[in-house]
Amino acid sequence: MTRSAPVKVDVREPKFCPWCGSTQVTTNSKLVDESTYFRCLTCSEIWNPTRLRLPQATARNRPW
Repeated sequence: MTRSAPVKVDVREPKFCPWCGSTQVTTNSKLVDESTYFRCLTCSEIWNPTRLRLPQATARNRPW
């Protein structure tokens, strides 16, 4: 039995909010990794990009 190498997830600070499209995104974390949550300063939504699952209807209507 062989073990596969752990999958490296490339996590970067999002450039826009997945809900409203605003570029006013922030986090309190000092280090951005898979567990980091972000807040939109425009619509106040909070999310983690690694765990984010948008409904298909929302994804189709995104402005970007």
